[in-house]
Amino acid sequence: MDEFKSRYLKECSAQKYEANDNILSAMRESHKSNLKSTTESVILNLSGCSISVVDCGLLAKCLATDTQVEEYRFTDCLLSEDASRIIINALSFNKTIKLLDIKGNNLRSAGAELISKLLKRTTSLQQLFLEWNNIGMWDSGIKAIAEGLAVNQTLHVLDLSNNQISHEGGQDVAAALKRNKTLGILDMRWNNVGVLGGRAFLSALDHNKYISNLQLAGNNIPADIMKATGTALKRNLDYRSIFEEQESMRRSLKQEIDHIHHEKSMQVSTLMNQLEKEKVLHETLNESTRDQVHQMKAAVEGLKNENHSLHERNTSLQTDLMDLQHNHKELQLKIRSKDHEITDLCSKHTTEIADLAHILEEEQKNKKEVELVKEDQMYGLKKQLRETLDQLETERNELNKLTNNIKKQKAEHNEEISSIVQKNNNEKNEQHNTSNSQMKNLQDKIRNISEQKNTLENEVSQLKSSCLTEKLRKEEEIMTLQSKWKQEELLKTKQYDDRIDLLISTKDELQSKASKLSVENTQLNTQFVNTQKELEHCKRLIDQQQQLINQRDLEHRNEINRVRLEADSEKRIVTELRDKIQSLETKHQEVQSHLREEKSANEAEVKKLNEIIRQKENDMKRMREEELRRASLLESALQTYITSARSSSYL
Repeated sequence: MDEFKSRYLKECSAQKYEANDNILSAMRESHKSNLKSTTESVILNLSGCSISVVDCGLLAKCLATDTQVEEYRFTDCLLSEDASRIIINALSFNKTIKLLDIKGNNLRSAGAELISKLLKRTTSLQQLFLEWNNIGMWDSGIKAIAEGLAVNQTLHVLDLSNNQISHEGGQDVAAALKRNKTLGILDMRWNNVGVLGGRAFLSALDHNKYISNLQLAGNNIPADIMKATGTALKRNLDYRSIFEEQESMRRSLKQEIDHIHHEKSMQVSTLMNQLEKEKVLHETLNESTRDQVHQMKAAVEGLKNENHSLHERNTSLQTDLMDLQHNHKELQLKIRSKDHEITDLCSKHTTEIADLAHILEEEQKNKKEVELVKEDQMYGLKKQLRETLDQLETERNELNKLTNNIKKQKAEHNEEISSIVQKNNNEKNEQHNTSNSQMKNLQDKIRNISEQKNTLENEVSQLKSSCLTEKLRKEEEIMTLQSKWKQEELLKTKQYDDRIDLLISTKDELQSKASKLSVENTQLNTQFVNTQKELEHCKRLIDQQQQLINQRDLEHRNEINRVRLEADSEKRIVTELRDKIQSLETKHQEVQSHLREEKSANEAEVKKLNEIIRQKENDMKRMREEELRRASLLESALQTYITSARSSSYL
């Protein structure tokens, strides 16, 4: 209110006009009443103030742009036509007005036309009071108001009492009511509507179901028409209550549906976030698997290089063996030349040979015990291999789930890895064949059986370690390959077992040969006395080879430990990923179950609401049928009344 007052004073000072004291005092009183009232609406009460045309012009500029005041009261201000035109035109531009009271201002037809424009333009006016304005003295005024009322969509209360409205004006207002769908209260008391106007309002109530309060007292309307209008108003009240209930139900249903949609959207957003997280996890898994594949390729290339180096070393050993064979042949020639000399010395060394035979028997016993211990170790190693194979099978069954998820990414690498594995197998077979030939040549040509056994045992241990390393590598490859490789790997493991058995059988054969050679050695010890120097040279070469072999063993053991550590880390990673996947699956299942429960609950609620709506529709149909029946009864009663009235008039 203070802003309105300050604007009014500014306009007065701009126009160099003294402010009206009555208006200022009315503003003060209305401000006090606004402070005391419990309602939030701001009221400007200028009732009883004498307002000139100049004052109206100054107020109009404030009224058109005001956004705080909601109720304007101009009762008994005796506004002239120009003043009323200025104020009503200004109020037609106001967007916050809700109540306008212009009682007792004698607006007549010109003011009525302005009120019609206000009703057509306004978008916020809800209550309009036009009592004691003589609008019905001219037909044009009430027709203009009826036109504005027919178009208006915001007005709820209209007071047209004590305006000398005739039956024609009542018919115009009733015709406007047939088009209006927002007006709820209409006051037409103390006019001159008459029977025709009452019938017009009654017929309007048949079309308009929104009016709940229509006052027609003091209009010379018959009692039966008043009763009929009362019943129609009661019907409208019932219809209004049912409509409000339906609107409240519709709003509640809409709110519930919006709430459900919001919850579903939130759930969908959470699921999308979880799926994005799962995608990120899958991408990280794919990247880790790719890195592992690259590491495997690098390891395979390293193994190729190692195999190539071993092949070169084997060729060098073969050349050394060829040299040894040549030396051996030369030694045999020398031995033949010296056989005659040895026969002379045999008699002298018989005693020495007996002692040596005793010593050799003890050494053979010790060797047999060592061989038994080694066989026990081999048996234990076989058991460990079987246990590892069982563990591998269990781990393979567990890893099938992950391999199925990684099939698509690793299908491209299967062919390359298969070719690499075949090459490795061929190279390994060639190495095995060369090693077997080397073993036979060394056993045939090297005379010192004890050193031969040591070398053979070292080579057997190397083969076992190589077999174990190959098995571990194949196990790592099995984790990355498809399920089709299982059968091939099983066949390969069987082949390795057969090879180990063959090696053991060859070892037994070699042991038998060694026993035979030991017997021959006892006979030839006397012959090889002079050849010890040459044999010492061979021993030195063999020691160098043993050192190389020991270095290889250390390298292989380091590689085995590294591979085992990598396998353990990969197993840990796989277990962690499996746990994460299981937790995500459980969460996904819980969310799905929760969504299903909510859907079922919502469907049940929707079914209940549909049943309630059906019941309400049935009730509405029943009410309509009753209303139609009542209307037919009223029409029959009216017809009988009209016929009786006509007959009485004729009489």
